[in-house]
Amino acid sequence: MTPHHEIYSRFSDLDAAVRKTGGALPLSWVKSIDGEERSAAVANFGDALSPLISTAISRLPCVHRNFDSASTRLVSVGTIGHSQRLGSLHFWGTGVDAKFNAVDKSIGRFILPPETQFNIHALRGPVSRAAFAANGIDAPEIYGDPAWFLPRILAPKVEKTHELGVIVHISELDGRAIDAKARENFLRYQGGASSGVRVISTFHHASWEGFTAKLAEILSCKRIVSTSFHGLIIPQAYGIPALYFPPAQGGGIEIADLRAHEGKLDHRIADFFAGAGVDKLQAYAQPRLSPTDWEAVIRHLDQAWEPLEPDMRDFLSAFPLQAQRSLADEDWSLDEGLMRSMLW
Repeated sequence: MTPHHEIYSRFSDLDAAVRKTGGALPLSWVKSIDGEERSAAVANFGDALSPLISTAISRLPCVHRNFDSASTRLVSVGTIGHSQRLGSLHFWGTGVDAKFNAVDKSIGRFILPPETQFNIHALRGPVSRAAFAANGIDAPEIYGDPAWFLPRILAPKVEKTHELGVIVHISELDGRAIDAKARENFLRYQGGASSGVRVISTFHHASWEGFTAKLAEILSCKRIVSTSFHGLIIPQAYGIPALYFPPAQGGGIEIADLRAHEGKLDHRIADFFAGAGVDKLQAYAQPRLSPTDWEAVIRHLDQAWEPLEPDMRDFLSAFPLQAQRSLADEDWSLDEGLMRSMLW
C-alpha cells in the first residue's frame, strides 16, 4: 500500500481545512445544473441531501469542492466515491460503483487514483467496501446513508393525497429539467392517475423552497415504489411503506437475495440494504414497455413491506468532525439563515 492510499483514524486535516475556509465545511457533491439564468437551475433531490445533512450535523455551512480538487474534503451522500481523485478524501456514507474509476475509463473497474489519500470513516454498505478490498484497502465495517437522518431535520405535516407515489430514476426521464416526465414510451409509468397514482421526478428547483416542495410531494403519498435509490430509502425513513420497482423483463413479485445479488440487483440498493442487515429484499418488477397493474402493486406492497430500522449509532459516531447533533436529539432542524444559504 503506497503512502497516498493510507486510511487514517484521525481527521485533523479536515478540521484544519474547516479552519482554512473560515468555518465552512469543504464538501464534494453533485451541484445543481445551471440553466441560462439562475432561476432555471435544477437540482436532483438525492444529491441535494449531501450539503443539507452535513450542515445539520456539523452546524457549519458547506463550501463546494470539485471531484478532482487537490484539497481536503468530505465526501458523503451518493455514488460518487469512484469519481473522486486528488487531495485528502474523507468518506462518510459514500457509495462506490466498482465498474468505474477516475483514472482510465477503459479499464472498466474501480482503481485507486494516484496522489489521493483515502480516509474512510464509513461507507454506504459492503458492496462499496468490497470495491476497496479489491484494491487492498480494508475499510471499516461501518455502514449507512446520511439520508436516513432527514426526518430529524425536516418533519413537515403533509396531507396524504395519493394512494401510491412512483419515483422515477433520472435515467428514465425525458430530460434534466424541473418539469421532466417519464419517457413517453415507458408504458409502465402510465395509466395510474385515476387510481391515485402520482409519478414523481427527483428534479426540483435549486432552492430551499424547491427542495422542501419535492419532499412534500413524496410525503403526500401513502405508499411508494421507486427505481431511484434515495426515492426508496427516504420514504422508509419517514415510515412510508416502500418497495423497489425494477425495470425487469419478467415482471411481477421478486425477492432478491442480497447475499448473492451478483449484479442482478442495482448495486446501490444492494449496498445500502445489505449494510442495514437485510438479507432478502422485496420488489415488484415491471418491464418498461408494458402497462402496470397498479392495484396489484398496491396489494403486494401492503402485504410485503416491513419497516426498516437500521442501527445508525456507529455510523453517526463515525462522522469525521465533531458532530453537533446526536441520536438523542430528535430535532436537528436548521435556523432560517443556514437554510436560505444552502448551496444546491
